[in-house]
Amino acid sequence: MTKEKRIHDILQNPNYRKADEDINFLKEDAARGLRLQADYLKTELLLQEYGIKHTIAVFGGTRIIEEAEASQNLMKAKQLLEKYPQNEEFIQRYKICEKILDKNRFYEIAREFGKIVGLSGEGPSDCRVTLMTGGGPGIMGLYFDMAP
Repeated sequence: MTKEKRIHDILQNPNYRKADEDINFLKEDAARGLRLQADYLKTELLLQEYGIKHTIAVFGGTRIIEEAEASQNLMKAKQLLEKYPQNEEFIQRYKICEKILDKNRFYEIAREFGKIVGLSGEGPSDCRVTLMTGGGPGIMGLYFDMAP
């Protein structure tokens, strides 16, 4: 094997890659701390870039949905239960739909809270205070209106 071939093989070996360019290394369980640090640093730098000083995190259930949708789901569950009154799954589904509709007030409270936060500051371009949600369905991904 020639010297050039050995150098080439060494340079092409995955072990020779820089750690921050070695995706396989970064995916290792042992590198989890590094990935978390990078995630936090990236987020912090973005917050600074956009002038965000404070973030209010809102967590909630993915099942809590708008009243119209919750009512419609309850109606469908009721129809199934009327058709199959002994079906345990349909009985359980109906009970869940009832509870979800009962908790709908929290959806509206979340909307009002979002509006209060959205109207804080000096207008839409003032990002010093922001609101963060889980982004999922239901109350976690609720769109918060900025307008009154």
